[in-house]
Amino acid sequence: MLIGENQINEIFDKWLEDNGFDARISGLETDFGWYMLSDTIAYSFVIAEKFDRAFQKVCDGLGLNYDIDIFWLSFFHELGHSETYHLVDDDAFLIDADLLGDDYYYHPREIIATEWAVDYINNNIDKVKLLMQMVRPAIEQFFTVNNIQDEG
Repeated sequence: MLIGENQINEIFDKWLEDNGFDARISGLETDFGWYMLSDTIAYSFVIAEKFDRAFQKVCDGLGLNYDIDIFWLSFFHELGHSETYHLVDDDAFLIDADLLGDDYYYHPREIIATEWAVDYINNNIDKVKLLMQMVRPAIEQFFTVNNIQDEG
C-alpha cells in the first residue's frame, strides 16, 4: 500500500456511509471495479484513453449534464453496480470484456450501472462536488508523497 492510500479510502468510505450507501472501498488497483461478494469498489489512477473515450461517449449519450472527469464517472459507475446488481439477471454477470469490444459498455449489467451513475450525478451534483472537494487534496498529496507524476 502506498503512502496516503488509507486516507483516500477513509474519505470515500465516510462519504459512502454518510450518503446511505452500503458499498465500501477496497482500495487502489490497476483498474476500477466492483466486487459483488464484498460489495466493495476499487479505484484507479491509470488512464486507458481508448476505453475512457468510449465510456465518456456512452455517458454523454445517456444525458450527462455535467463535465465530470472520467475518474468520477468511473467511480459512480462502479457504485451503480452496487446499487443495481439486483435488477440484472444473474446470467448478465457472465461476460468477458475482451470478447465484447466496444459493445461492452452496452451490456445489460454495464449500461444499467452507467445509467444509474449518470442519473445520480445529474440529480445530486452538490453531493458529487462535495466528494470531489473532499478527495482531491488527498489525491494530490498521494501523488506528491509517492513522487508520482500526473500525466493528465
